[in-house]
Amino acid sequence: MPQENHDHYQYNWISFYRETVEFLFEAIKFYEGLLVKEDQALNENPHLKGFLNEDLKREFGISTNLNKATRIKDWLETKLNQNAGKWDIDLDMSHGTVRLLKSVGFLYLGFLKQQRNEISKDPNCSNNLLAALDRGISSQEDKLNNYGIFKNASRIPLTIDQTVVEKDTPETASNNDASISKSERPRPQVINSIELLDSELRKRCLDLFSQFEKAGEPDRHDTVIAEATRILEDRLRKLTHTNDNANALKLVTRAFDEKNPMIKASAIQGEQEGAQQLFRGVFGYIRNQYQHKLIKNTSPERTLQVLGMIDFLIGIIDSSTIENSQIIKNAQAKD
Repeated sequence: MPQENHDHYQYNWISFYRETVEFLFEAIKFYEGLLVKEDQALNENPHLKGFLNEDLKREFGISTNLNKATRIKDWLETKLNQNAGKWDIDLDMSHGTVRLLKSVGFLYLGFLKQQRNEISKDPNCSNNLLAALDRGISSQEDKLNNYGIFKNASRIPLTIDQTVVEKDTPETASNNDASISKSERPRPQVINSIELLDSELRKRCLDLFSQFEKAGEPDRHDTVIAEATRILEDRLRKLTHTNDNANALKLVTRAFDEKNPMIKASAIQGEQEGAQQLFRGVFGYIRNQYQHKLIKNTSPERTLQVLGMIDFLIGIIDSSTIENSQIIKNAQAKD
């Protein structure tokens, strides 16, 4: 993993989608609100206010963190107003600010998950609404975990890490005891949003996906993707009768060879080459990552998208012409 930049490292002219800046603005505004409530609660309690002297306040950064959150909120709001109507916004910021925004973003997502879970208890709440909320939550989690300058930024401990829902009744209190930073959402409403046509892929991967979702183990989605790429590789080996130790990339090169292909996806040379490049990309980029590393930040939506891609590639294989006559004879013999 690349060494992380120091907090004073400056990023210049980093382009963000407007929706990302809007999310960060809402997140820092939410965090500021929590700090304000805590500061007000302290000032309204004469015993605690007298107990916490100025030295203790400085040590725990109560006022400092509030002032910093307010400055960042005002800065993001100014940038949004200055770029009204634009789909992208350029920002300059230090790595320390990146870390803070990432941490605040996840805190805000924890709150949104709580809100999503509460609305899901309504029997009239539609699956479409829950699916839309899940997609939004996963999209922001994906960006904070895996995109751009946020990817290699570690989170920082925040002053606020607590339940923020007002406890008006005993029932409300019992439903909201968990810290918002640790909130989890129920199994996302995405399992029915994809149709896998290959029966083996559907049986071995969707069942595994459902098992991890029901058990509340989203960090194991990488196992599902690793299994899917293994199925794809096995399918290629069987169709090409590859019994040696050729790795996946050599297998693809052999299967879609330009001069003597064993699997002919298209009679058009450019499309045949494109098919080979498509398979090479999946094995080289997706398969290698998930076979050799533990990747704990793969969202359920991204997992299903990869399964859909693998299913599409299997469809290419199934609809291709097998050029090797011996393979055809063996296939006919089995039939």
